[in-house]
Amino acid sequence: MSNDKSKNEYHHLLIIPKLESKSKKYYHLFKPKEIVVLQPFEFCFKIKNKGNIKFPGGVIEKPTIQFSKTAQRFLDKISIPEISKDETYTSPKDNAIAIESDTAWFHLNVKSSDNKPINYYQLNKITNEEELLEKEVKKWQDCFHIASEQEMHQRYTNYLLLGLTIITIFLFIINVALLLR
Repeated sequence: MSNDKSKNEYHHLLIIPKLESKSKKYYHLFKPKEIVVLQPFEFCFKIKNKGNIKFPGGVIEKPTIQFSKTAQRFLDKISIPEISKDETYTSPKDNAIAIESDTAWFHLNVKSSDNKPINYYQLNKITNEEELLEKEVKKWQDCFHIASEQEMHQRYTNYLLLGLTIITIFLFIINVALLLR
């Protein structure tokens, strides 16, 4: 019984960042799923109430994207409406441009309207399972990769080489079949 009581003393929120490249530089067929340096991208946050009680709503204070130790982009405050148990809210989309290739971080601090503390959850990128961050952590954070232009060019070169190799093998097989006739 005390375990149920302690679960109700906190709100439990699963936060999942959703990112989408808006790069216009690359061919539509090969549009990268990754965020590419100096190219625009869109993002939003899916917030799921994992608690036993309704989340009363609140605000995300000081949301930031940290591209490096010195460069940060402060986003506008994001209001969160009431979220029923096991329901999900998706924040409005925002835009950014990655200023360097490397790992970037989202940092969020959610404040509930009833001032109860929040236990944050996030998806493990390897197992895709929901994991509780340390109890009573004050800020939720998650990282994402920003690809360099060189990585994108290398990928397209690899696609081209693979395509040419397949065509060469196909032509070789046709040639051999014609010779054996």
